[in-house]
Formats: sequence, structure tokens, C-alpha cells
Amino acid sequence: MENIQFSSKTNVALKYAEKESESMGHKYVGTEHILIGLLLESEGVAAKALAKYNIDINHVRAIAQSIEADEEEHSETMTFHSTNLTLTESRENFQKIYANNEVLDLEEASRLLRIKVEILEKLLSNERIPARMIDGEWRFNRASLLEWLGAGNSLDYIKSDAKL
Repeated sequence: MENIQFSSKTNVALKYAEKESESMGHKYVGTEHILIGLLLESEGVAAKALAKYNIDINHVRAIAQSIEADEEEHSETMTFHSTNLTLTESRENFQKIYANNEVLDLEEASRLLRIKVEILEKLLSNERIPARMIDGEWRFNRASLLEWLGAGNSLDYIKSDAKL
């Protein structure tokens, strides 16, 4: 098989993916980082296709940060294979994964955010996190939590987090 050359936009997207991985503290570049890289390389066909389906970079970042990756799956080399999966099928698969367990309880939300339940309760008492009290128990919308996480700016919280 011949060596396939990456386009300049692909190289830029892969560099973005590498930087995104580093900023998340990961020691690998996974598909989640490549997806973010594709979104950041906004002139490429992939970014335009994803934008057409309203795939938001903040949601993708939040999901990538909330998923605990299995280090054993990652290697030093990457092999790219073609697939017959269409964009519509990819979007449907993404929506199925995203829609599973849409309503979370307190413990599930704390696991999603990878914080202690006590910290989540403090965030709730300060009304800084999207949730509803239903029948005496907190309920969280998964998408709202991920949007909150992805849209936040840590610098906005530095002073107020010291109070937590």
C-alpha cells in the first residue's frame, strides 16, 4: 500500500489535537482530541460538515474531559482506515451515546464531572450548576452539565472557588 500524504489542513488539525491532548493532561492523542482538532481547523471540510449538524466544540470538549480513557488502547502510532459509515450514521451514533442516561442523580453527576459528591453539593448550594430538585432529590440533565462544564472559564471561578 502506498503512503498517504496528509493535506496541510489535516496536519493543522492533528497539531490542534496534540495541543488539546496536552491541555487535558492526557499522554496520548485519541479520537476525541482529533475531533476537537478538526473543529478547531475551521476551514476544513470536516469542520464545515460538523458545523452543519451543530456539533459544538464546547460539548465535544466536555465529553472528552468527562470520559476516562483506557490507556492500554493507545499506542505510539496511528493507522487510518477508510470506513463506509456516513455522516448521518455517525451523528445518529453520537446522539444515541449522548442520549443514554440523560437524567442523572447526584452520584452519577459527580462521576460524570469527576468530582466528589460533597463538592457538587457545594456547587449546588451556590446555584452555580444546572440542576432541579424533584421529589426531594437533585436531578441533572447530562447535556446541561456538559454544556456548563465546556462553556466555563476556570479564571472566572478562581476567587469564588476558594470559598468552597
